[in-house]
Amino acid sequence: MAKAKDNLTPAQRAVIKSVAESALLRKAAGDFAKAAENAAELEKARKTIDRAQAIRDGLNPPPRATKPEKLGPKERRIIPLLRERWPPDGIAPANFDKLTAIKGIGDAFQKRHREEVTRNTILRVIARHILRHARR
Repeated sequence: MAKAKDNLTPAQRAVIKSVAESALLRKAAGDFAKAAENAAELEKARKTIDRAQAIRDGLNPPPRATKPEKLGPKERRIIPLLRERWPPDGIAPANFDKLTAIKGIGDAFQKRHREEVTRNTILRVIARHILRHARR
């Protein structure tokens, strides 16, 4: 096979060579950046796995799942009514009748605070109150 005729000047060859070298350098730099990203991701994954294993083995406490829920003003005012209804701690028995509890607590709230409270609010406070005492 015959060699192709080269009509390029030495200056043009130098420019082509420098462009090719800079393209290779950019590719190498991109590869280096990807390698650094991969190393950072691997390090993060390793730390996560180590943390999970330490929690599993009981060396570290588990993280809190959620922040403690703050009670609204009506919710705070319902808790004393729960304690009056189910002394001493206000925990409803497992077989309590929801309708009579909602009616009784709603009427007591209306009488004491002169405003209404929804059935969803009452049920939510009962559930949260039970869960809060179960964690103790």
